[in-house]
Amino acid sequence: MESSVQNDLGPFRINRFGDRYLINVNRERFDKLGAEVVFDQRFGKSLFNRDTFYIIVGTDSGLLPQYVAHKGPPEGSRYLFVELPEILERIDRESIERIDYATPEQCLESAKSLNLNEYIFIDKVEIIYCCAAEDIFWEAYRDAAKTLRQTVNRYLWEVKSSLGFEVFIRRQLENLGENRVSANILTGLFEGKTAVLLAGGPSLDDIFPWLLAHRDQVVVIAVSRVSRWLLEVGITPDLLVSVDPNPSNFDVSNEMLQFSKTSLLVNSYHVCPYVLGQWGGKSVFWGNAFPWNSPLNANTSITMGPTVTNMALDTAVEMGFSQIVLAGVDLCYSREGYTHAQASREHAIGACFMNTDVQVETYGGWRAYTHPAYAMAVGELDGQAQRALQRGCRIFNPAPGAARMSHVLHVDLDHLLLEPIGEAARDRISRVLPPDTTVSRREHYKRVLAELERAETALTRIRELSVSALEANARLFNAGGKMNFKYRHRLEKIENSLAGEHGHFSSLVKLFGIPSFIKVSHPDSEKRMKKVELENLGQIYYQAYRDSSERLLLLLGEARCRIEARLEEEQPVPDIHRLARQWRQDAQPGRALVWRERHGDKLDAVGDEGENLLKDIEVQFDWLLKRGYIGFTGYGEVEAKYHDYFLSGALHRLMAVYQKKDRAELEQMTEALAANSSAKAKPLLSLARGYLAELDDRSEESLDHYQEALDAEDEHLQEEALRSIASLCLKTGATEDALLALEHLSGRSPVYLLMYGDTLKVLGRVEEALEVYAEYLEQVPEDYAAMLNLGCYYREMGIAEGARLMFEHVLDAVPEHRVARMLLEEMG
Repeated sequence: MESSVQNDLGPFRINRFGDRYLINVNRERFDKLGAEVVFDQRFGKSLFNRDTFYIIVGTDSGLLPQYVAHKGPPEGSRYLFVELPEILERIDRESIERIDYATPEQCLESAKSLNLNEYIFIDKVEIIYCCAAEDIFWEAYRDAAKTLRQTVNRYLWEVKSSLGFEVFIRRQLENLGENRVSANILTGLFEGKTAVLLAGGPSLDDIFPWLLAHRDQVVVIAVSRVSRWLLEVGITPDLLVSVDPNPSNFDVSNEMLQFSKTSLLVNSYHVCPYVLGQWGGKSVFWGNAFPWNSPLNANTSITMGPTVTNMALDTAVEMGFSQIVLAGVDLCYSREGYTHAQASREHAIGACFMNTDVQVETYGGWRAYTHPAYAMAVGELDGQAQRALQRGCRIFNPAPGAARMSHVLHVDLDHLLLEPIGEAARDRISRVLPPDTTVSRREHYKRVLAELERAETALTRIRELSVSALEANARLFNAGGKMNFKYRHRLEKIENSLAGEHGHFSSLVKLFGIPSFIKVSHPDSEKRMKKVELENLGQIYYQAYRDSSERLLLLLGEARCRIEARLEEEQPVPDIHRLARQWRQDAQPGRALVWRERHGDKLDAVGDEGENLLKDIEVQFDWLLKRGYIGFTGYGEVEAKYHDYFLSGALHRLMAVYQKKDRAELEQMTEALAANSSAKAKPLLSLARGYLAELDDRSEESLDHYQEALDAEDEHLQEEALRSIASLCLKTGATEDALLALEHLSGRSPVYLLMYGDTLKVLGRVEEALEVYAEYLEQVPEDYAAMLNLGCYYREMGIAEGARLMFEHVLDAVPEHRVARMLLEEMG
C-alpha cells in the first residue's frame, strides 16, 4: 500500500509495453509507443558517446537508467543520475557498473568522487535532462534542474580556468623587472582605520556623494579600471589594485597612469605587463617573483581569488583596517542588465544578456544574472569576509543590488562610525617603502639574472632528458610486441631523474604545459592498455615535456634580454637604440616616459638623435592610450563585435522568460533592448514585444512584431519568429497562416515536418499529412519512432497494410525492436 507521502507522487503505473513509472511524474509520456522508443527519439546516439561523463537530471521513474543499462554504457563513459530524494527512494536502483545515483545536494561531491575532473580535462562532460525534468509535470524539477546546472557549470568553469597556467607563468617572467617589493610590507599599516574599496560594478556611482563628504576620514583603495570615474569626480585613490593578465586590462585601466605620482599600485605577480611596465610610479606585488623555488620569493600571506576585488579585499584586511566599505562590488548585473557603472565602456555597450544560467540573490531580495567568474567570486569573497571578521575587521556593502553574502553586512552608511585617519595615508605608505633608486634597481636586476641562469641550466637538462626518453619510448616494444627491458630501465632512470634532482623544475614544466600533459590522462583508469596505446601515451607524455621545456627556455631567454635592457636603462650613457628596440618588442612605448621621469638628467648624454627617438616612441604611446591594445579604451565608437558579444545570449533568455511567462523580466529585457543602439538588437526587440503582446492577448499586434523579427540576419531568431507565428495562428484559428509558417519552418529543418504533419492530421487533412510524414522519413529514414507513429496513424485510419508495412520496416532494420514486434503482433 502507498504511504501518504508517496501519494503526492501518485502510484506507479505499468503501460502495455511493461514500462513502470510514477503517474504524476511522467503522466502519459510513454503510453503511445513506450519508453524505449521515446528515449530513442529524444536522445538518439547523443547519450552514448565514448569517454563522456553524463550528468542526467532525473531518471524518468527509473526507466532512463534501465534504458542506458540495456543499451550498454560505451567504453570510458559514466552516468550520474541526479534525482529528487522523494523519487529516488521509490525507484528500483540496480547496481550497474558506470551508472550511479545522487540527490541534487550530493551531485557535485559524487561526481568528483567518480573522476569528474578527468572528463573536464578532455572536455567531455554533458548535462542532460530526462523527459520528466523537461516536461516539468512534477514542479520540483524546475528549481532542482536550474540549481544543478548552475552548480555544475560553475565548477566546470572553475576547473577549466585553473588549466590556464601558461599565461600566468608567462606574465610572471615578463614582470620580473618590476616585481621588486612584496606587498607584505603593508601588513598592519592601518590598524583600526576605515577603508573604502571601489570596484566597477553598477552601484559605484551611488557611493561618490558620501565618499566626497568623508574623504579625509577613509583610505581609498580602488581597482585600476575605475580610474576614469575617479578623475571625473575628483577623487585620488591612495592605492590602485590591478590583477588581470590580459591586454584588455590596459585598455580599461590606462587612466590610472595619471595617478602614478600620487598613488601606490598593488599588483598581482601576473598582472598584464602593459600596465606594470608602463606604470612608472611606486608599486608592490602579491605572489612570488619566480614560478620556481627561489630565495628571492616572498612568502605572501594572501591567496588571490578569481577577480581583482578579491585581491583588493585581502590587501585591505592585511593592512589592518577594522572597517571596509565595499562600493561597486555588486558581483552581478543590475536589474536593467548592466554589468558596470555608468562611465564604463561596458555600460555604453548596453545590457548584457550572456550567462542566462547563472543567478545570485541580492540584498534587495531579487535574483540577478551574473558571470560565472563573479558567481565564483561571491563565495570566495564571503569566505574572505568571514576570515576578516575573525581578525576583527567588519565589511559592509550599502548597495541593495549587490550579491548577498552572509558575512558582508548591508548597512546605511550614515550609521557608520569613522575613526580619524591621523597621518595622511600617502605619507604613512611612503614611510615603509624602500627607496626606489638606480642602485636598488640594479641590484635587483642582477639577482634576477642569476636566477634566470640557474633555471635555464635545469630546463636545458630536462629538455635533453625528454629527447632521450622519446628515443627510448620508440624502442620500448620489439617487432613481436614484447617489451624491451633495456629501454624500460632507461625510461625508469630518466623518470627518476625528472622526479628527483630536477623535480621542482619538472613540476614547473608540467604546470606550464598542462593542456599537453592532460592528454595523457584517461578517465577510464581501470582499462588495461594495449601496446600501441602505451607507446602513444609515452610519446605524448615526453613530447609534452620536450615542447614545454623548449617554450619555457624561449621565455627565459626573452626575460634575460629584457632584464639586460633594464640594466641598460640605469647606465650613465645608455644605448637608447637598444632600449627602443626592447620597448617596441615588448609593445611598451610608455616605457620611454618612465625612463624620462627617472633619468631626465641624462637627456644630454643621449643627444638630439636619442631625444628624437624618445619623442617618436612617446607619440606611439599617445596613440596607444587612445586606441588601446584591443580597441577597448574610452575613445571612439564601440565596435560592433562587443555589441554582438553582449547580445549573444539574448534570444535564449527571451525564449526562457517567455516560456515561464515572467512578464516583469520580459518588460525589463524589452526596455534594455530598446536602449541598445546595435542593429542586431532591433529584431530581438521585435520578438520581445511580440511575446509581451501575446501574453496580453493582443494577437494582431503580436503577429506584427513577429513579422518584424523575420528581418533578422540570425537564422535562429528567424526560426523562433516563424515558430511563434505558427503557434499563435493555431491558437487564434488562423490555420492557413499557421500551415504557411510551418511549411517555411519545414524548409529550414526536417525537424518541423513532424509538427507540420501533426497539424495537418489534427485538421483532418489526411492525404497532406501522410505526404509530409513520408517526406520526413525520406529525409530521416532511421527515425524509427516516427515510423512507428506513422504506423499507428495508418492503423487508426483502418489502413492495415500501411501500418503493417511500417512496423515490418522497423523490424527489418532493428530485429530486436520490442515495441515494433508487439505492435505487429497486436494486428494479428
